[in-house]
Amino acid sequence: MASRSILNSNCFDKLQVNRLDALSIRSNNISSQTPSFLFSVLFTGNFSPNSSGGTLTFTQTDVDSIIQFSDRPLRQTGFISFLQFLSLFGINQIGSNTFSKDPPNVVLVHNLEQRTYILTLTSSDSNSVTFNLELLPGEQHNLVDINGKMSLFVDLSNSVNAMETAFGWM
Repeated sequence: MASRSILNSNCFDKLQVNRLDALSIRSNNISSQTPSFLFSVLFTGNFSPNSSGGTLTFTQTDVDSIIQFSDRPLRQTGFISFLQFLSLFGINQIGSNTFSKDPPNVVLVHNLEQRTYILTLTSSDSNSVTFNLELLPGEQHNLVDINGKMSLFVDLSNSVNAMETAFGWM
């Protein structure tokens, strides 16, 4: 039985095209893309859970740091202030990707567990913030009040209009 070359294979031809497409992606070709940011908030706060989610409260002085970082391929990172973070939840946002129409997913991590929620702003001023956290379908969590160090990871990847409004990005 004679061996066959893979050069005539449809799969090989597709792989060759995909490889060539991948080689054409360079950082100067993507510079016009808008970064998609995620946020990590390290703070001391209070989480009062209920059966469907709970209430998360903290103040500006409770926040140790807020780091923003972008998805690949742009890989941007930096710190933002408490007020810049709150501005992402502003009521003056327009469009279909605003937090009022499409609230972000978050992961809340504290000493008892980590869970995924949908985050909506309940109230805020220049010094404090209260969020409503709604458990994702099928999730359950501990019903004990939590006070102390926590981390909140916020996915804003679909909220381009929020970033434009808050920071003038685009």
